[in-house]
Amino acid sequence: MRDAEAARLIRKTGAIVERLLAVDPQDHAARSLATNVREGLAQSLRDEGRFAEAIALQQRVVAQRRRELAAGERSSMGLGNAGFSLAILGIISRDAGQRQRACASFTEAEALFAEAAAREELLGFQARMHAGLMDKKAACAAGGPITGPLMRLE
Repeated sequence: MRDAEAARLIRKTGAIVERLLAVDPQDHAARSLATNVREGLAQSLRDEGRFAEAIALQQRVVAQRRRELAAGERSSMGLGNAGFSLAILGIISRDAGQRQRACASFTEAEALFAEAAAREELLGFQARMHAGLMDKKAACAAGGPITGPLMRLE
């Protein structure tokens, strides 16, 4: 019951945000909110076992994050947002049994977090996620299992 209610609220929020974007597609706050809501919806779809829809939606989120990076937003926040979104795409893909896509997503996410780490700009949770992504990247390269949590809880 709670999961169904959460999914309904995420969808309703998404519809409201889409209307905001229709009013002013250049509103940075509305675009950012829309991207975050889409990411939440993608995770909700994954939880419902609707993997194809979840992957398609999360790919849109990743595409938006990549556009932001290409536009020069390579700040720690931009790198972290893109890395996080790629990690989520990796998790959804892994859960859908799409190892190749999962590994590619984990690897790209790790590289973005590594860029921020080289500048000593990772936040605490990002550092734990980066460590987990390094583990996933190594497991992918070795052909090992990529199951389990993404973040190290050290």
